[in-house]
Amino acid sequence: MTSETEERDSTMQQDTTALMQLLTSVLQHDTVTALSFTDPWGTAVAIGAKKMETRSWPAPRKYWRGPLALHISGTLTAEAKWVCERSPFREVLHAAGYASDMRRRFMWELPLKQVIAIAWLEEAERISADFHVDEQERSFGNYLPGRYAWKFGAVYRLKQPVLAVGRLGLWQWTPAVSVWDEIQQMLDGLRAEGQVESHA
Repeated sequence: MTSETEERDSTMQQDTTALMQLLTSVLQHDTVTALSFTDPWGTAVAIGAKKMETRSWPAPRKYWRGPLALHISGTLTAEAKWVCERSPFREVLHAAGYASDMRRRFMWELPLKQVIAIAWLEEAERISADFHVDEQERSFGNYLPGRYAWKFGAVYRLKQPVLAVGRLGLWQWTPAVSVWDEIQQMLDGLRAEGQVESHA
């Protein structure tokens, strides 16, 4: 039992350290590199269910190991609506507080046209025939050989999504003052928690 507790505490510490690294990096720049997603794929990343994004093109190396803002495009396609009602998307959306309602214009009330999170982009790896990915992760993307898997580390989900006009490819997002304040407050809180634990 002790070893399990220690392992869990170690994992939590690693997660906190990774999140602090992400937030610190964001605060060191005036803008944040952003990528637009079609939902529900973008929201799945923001809530931590989806760890990789598959694209036909790679993220340039200069963006690896750095923050990437997740923006949700403004259109929920027919395919996307269908996917939302299928496993595993349905389960992860429900778990994150999203609910299907046929009376709504957008059944799932997904955060369209908004920046919803900032993630740490580890790298973009070319997918080979023997690329390893678990079953659920594979269901979230298109892992055909020759495509690229954008791998994410820590993800910070904004408390209040921010309206923004997306673009094709990677683009630069200038957050509102409220976003900078939120990130600074979160980072200060994590640092304070770390100081308390170190003296416990």
